Amino acid sequence: MRLSELVQINLTDIKFDEMTLRLQGKGNKERYCYLNDSTKKTLQEYIELRENQIGSKDNKKENDWLFISRQSAKISIRQVNRLVKKAYSDAGLDERQYGVHTLRHSFATILYK
Repeated sequence: MRLSELVQINLTDIKFDEMTLRLQGKGNKERYCYLNDSTKKTLQEYIELRENQIGSKDNKKENDWLFISRQSAKISIRQVNRLVKKAYSDAGLDERQYGVHTLRHSFATILYK
């Protein structure tokens, strides 16, 4: 999944009963990712937390983005980059050497092997 696809995920793109996630890719190409049980459970837990966060805001913004900021707005690409760099740093890795794209390709390589 590309970073641009990640930030564009809408709640309506997730079909838990079909175990699928719809992605809008480059050139408006639509494709589907299949969810495993662990991913499904984690997404459901996150959505519950997300709803609690939005519900606690006085200035509740109505949106259907899956990943939201503290202000209940769609998370930005820059915010995701910061989160990933922090995770690299917390794991003891040099966050200047790695990025989101590296993570994507590393994951794909592991799946291939």
